[in-house]
Amino acid sequence: MVLPTTFHLEVTLIMCAQSSSSPGIEDPSQIRKDIQHLIDNEALDIAFQPIVNLPTGEIIGYEALSRPTSESRFSNPAQLFVDADLADMLPQLESFIRRKTFAATSEKLPVDAMLFLNNSPSVFNSDGYVEQIEADIKSVSNLSPRRVVLEITERAEHDFDADLDVRAFALREIGFQIALDDVGAGVSGLNRIMSLRPNWLKLDLELIRDIDRDPFKQNLIRFFVRFAKLSNMKLIGEGVESDNELAMMIDLGVAHAQGYRLCKPDFEVRQLDEITTQYVVSLSRESDKRRFEDVATVQMGDLASPIMRCDQSQSISEIYDKVSCYEHCAGVVVMDQLQFAGWISRDQLESLYNKEQGETQVGSHKLENCPIIASDITLAEAMEIAAFRADEQSIPYLLVEHNELIDGVVTLRQLLVAAARAHQHAPAHTAPLTGLPNRVRADGWISQGIKVGDKSNIIFIDLRDFDAYNRSYGFEMGDVMLRRLVGLVRAHFVGPQNNASYFAHLGEDRFFLAVKDDVKGKLQQFIRAFEELHGEFFSPMDHASQAFWYVDSVGTKQSLPLTTLRVIYLPNALKSVRDSRELYETATRLRMSMHDGPTHVNKIIVDDRQEPFARQISA
Repeated sequence: MVLPTTFHLEVTLIMCAQSSSSPGIEDPSQIRKDIQHLIDNEALDIAFQPIVNLPTGEIIGYEALSRPTSESRFSNPAQLFVDADLADMLPQLESFIRRKTFAATSEKLPVDAMLFLNNSPSVFNSDGYVEQIEADIKSVSNLSPRRVVLEITERAEHDFDADLDVRAFALREIGFQIALDDVGAGVSGLNRIMSLRPNWLKLDLELIRDIDRDPFKQNLIRFFVRFAKLSNMKLIGEGVESDNELAMMIDLGVAHAQGYRLCKPDFEVRQLDEITTQYVVSLSRESDKRRFEDVATVQMGDLASPIMRCDQSQSISEIYDKVSCYEHCAGVVVMDQLQFAGWISRDQLESLYNKEQGETQVGSHKLENCPIIASDITLAEAMEIAAFRADEQSIPYLLVEHNELIDGVVTLRQLLVAAARAHQHAPAHTAPLTGLPNRVRADGWISQGIKVGDKSNIIFIDLRDFDAYNRSYGFEMGDVMLRRLVGLVRAHFVGPQNNASYFAHLGEDRFFLAVKDDVKGKLQQFIRAFEELHGEFFSPMDHASQAFWYVDSVGTKQSLPLTTLRVIYLPNALKSVRDSRELYETATRLRMSMHDGPTHVNKIIVDDRQEPFARQISA
């Protein structure tokens, strides 16, 4: 596989707050000698681990990891940095590693690589840091502050002081980006995010570990995904080691990841094997199918207009001549080779051209720093971004990025028009209670499935005697039951370990589900899970007696068994019907047949289509 044209390189300096792990060495002077020996003899190598764009399966960058050699007395990086902190040698050690890393970058990676450089907070905030890092960068060709992300670890509690955000702001003004590492590992991480306003967040590996089995971790990652989108930050999940962790990260919307499941560190630049690449892409595609977003929830990639790009070395007149040929071109994205440098609007170009500054380079002028948002940002999220930024600066434009490339622009007017249209049409496409696609949207999906020969297995779900339950317990409790039912469907059939194609709310208590796999066994588990929720829906007395009372339409008091599920399972059903109406009629006929027999039993009816309406009913 050919290396992509854009890379991100990150240097991780592992900083720990605990005491030294070196047994038998207490004298700081000896530690200083050992560290100085390491520096003088360059007894440290840099290993590389890929960072992967999960939607595409491509390597977008590499994390560089410090590895002490056998010539040093340090057995691992953690010991090295703990001892350096103890001996007040962090500035010297980190300065040496920066130079070593820049040299490795020049030798092993393209010169347009973006460099993630992790710093201890104390070094980051020290006097002379800015001058030193600028001097180090100048020693490497084709590396500018705009291509460097200064990463700060979150683990070191005592080094975060009040001036850190001031230093971060000053460095950002020069052109650096700021990243916060080990997010979720420290005590005051949220405060640091709010103070530093980083461009990147790296989720600590403890948040990722066994995330597929921990709903609390999943909820926390959902928070970070949404927060990052609205704040124009990017997320990287660290330490992904299993298929299940990888699938859950993709399903939660984390766009970048690294870990042993993808690729182990190596002293040479490695690429993902073809099988891993295809696997990541397949997981991402299946995840997209499971999102079930409202048709009115427009994404920015749908709204964006194509843009022109230019290099910062090009002249104003050269760019103006090209823009003038396109009436609807709002402006130009200015690049520093492959990295974003800023935005120059059509009006600004015309003004500079009319002031006879046409021969000057576009990069020499003040460029607008428009927000850059992902193409999958929804309309509602983009409106929140615009509203949040409105108090800080005027934002007539939002730049849209897809797969690490800025390829579109959305104007504020486009946002307002799209929001108005979405507001008008949303009720016609979404079930208000559940937020799922409604009957109209489901009909469209079924028609398209019949047209393309979709082989999904179709499931219809409803609740027996649901009207009676509403009469007895009230519509509010009925809504609770429906929402819990939706949650059960998602847990059993819609998720990273399942293969659902579509999920819709047809109205009242009726739901439509399409799945790729044979799930008859899971349906039994699903039904038992619903039965276990009866204690939430019914009073202790009704639950104990397994029956509830209600008053029918003529005022007669009636007793009924506790509400049960009716499930109709139609394998490969779309091949046997001509339209959605015929599919619904089949389901209705089978549902009516369930009136035969006891009403207190949850039932599955399977129509295998081998003969007209062949039935197998099981409890």
